[in-house]
Amino acid sequence: MMKKRSSKRIAGVLHHITSLPGPYGIGDLGEQAYTFVDWMRSCGLRLWQVLPINPIHRGSMYSPYSSPSAFAGNVLLISPDKLFQEGWISRQDLKKKPRFLTNATDYQRAEKFKISLLDKAFNRFNSMPRKPASFSRFVDANRHWLADYACFCVLKDLYPHKKWSQWPVSLRLHDEEALGSVVQSHVQSIMKVQFKQYLFYKQWGELRHYATTNNVSLMGDLPIYVNFDSADVWGGRLNFQLNKYLRPKYVAGVPPDYFSENGQRWGNPVYDWPAMKKDGFNWWVRRVAHQKTLFDYIRIDHFRGLVKYWRIDAKNKTAK
Repeated sequence: MMKKRSSKRIAGVLHHITSLPGPYGIGDLGEQAYTFVDWMRSCGLRLWQVLPINPIHRGSMYSPYSSPSAFAGNVLLISPDKLFQEGWISRQDLKKKPRFLTNATDYQRAEKFKISLLDKAFNRFNSMPRKPASFSRFVDANRHWLADYACFCVLKDLYPHKKWSQWPVSLRLHDEEALGSVVQSHVQSIMKVQFKQYLFYKQWGELRHYATTNNVSLMGDLPIYVNFDSADVWGGRLNFQLNKYLRPKYVAGVPPDYFSENGQRWGNPVYDWPAMKKDGFNWWVRRVAHQKTLFDYIRIDHFRGLVKYWRIDAKNKTAK
């Protein structure tokens, strides 16, 4: 919790953005999100809890708990209707939507359609002789994570179906000269990633402002561990217990118990806490500070892991 503690109890609801109704196969930050805030206010509900809003992808079954970034936003949550209202896409673009599932989130069709819209929005943005000053401010303010994330996304496109630990040596080692060459050769691709993040955070900020004015607080979900194949591990590998091949030496999980004969092997790389301590836990400080700009409250999943944690030899297939 980050707001000043109060003895007054409040009621809330857990409802992820993707589960909101809408015409584009997946809930987003458009009209239905604002309608949900209105409904909460009418019911006297004061707290809206959501799952992680970080990027998702098909390779991890679109799980928000297996994201390629602990800082970036999920661009599939961007509202096409708001893109149209802001002049980034045309009404005709919206009419080209496919027939989506109506009884469940249609991730694959939604991803294909929304990415095509975002690409068109970027083309419009890229053709502008003068870019919005707010875009430059966003890039500068978020450079501490956005630079690595944008480069990571470009490299994932250049080396499809490969983890970062399988890239050429200079790139997997995050060599500054090699990365500089990538950035210079792919300026437009880098800017496209930045632009999509700019749109996401703009729409998120607008929704949060609306919720605040309606006396509804937002609670975010912060998974304690990150995905191995992420910009966070690639750009900060010294923060994790990796071997000489840049693969996890140990992975996260819990031992066998009454409910699980083999325990749970989550597979996330575990932190190198002594190494993190040397720089004052800088990555964690930045991560929590970033979450504070997005939410009024944070749920750490799981908080116990900050005090004690289990680790499993990465060679073992179970936690037994």
